[in-house]
Amino acid sequence: MRSRIRWSSLAVVVGAGLLTLVCLGAALRGRTWAWLGALICAAVVVREVRALRRLDRNG
Repeated sequence: MRSRIRWSSLAVVVGAGLLTLVCLGAALRGRTWAWLGALICAAVVVREVRALRRLDRNG
């Protein structure tokens, strides 16, 4: 049986993933502050994906 999708977590992953790409694009264009934003957004994506996998495994 498939588990239910946590739409809020999926939205966080997609949103943070898009922000990571935007920040990386800005960083590659010379905005040094954008590296920090990209790092934070990527960390949020990793944390949320790990949480989703843990819930799927336990659920």
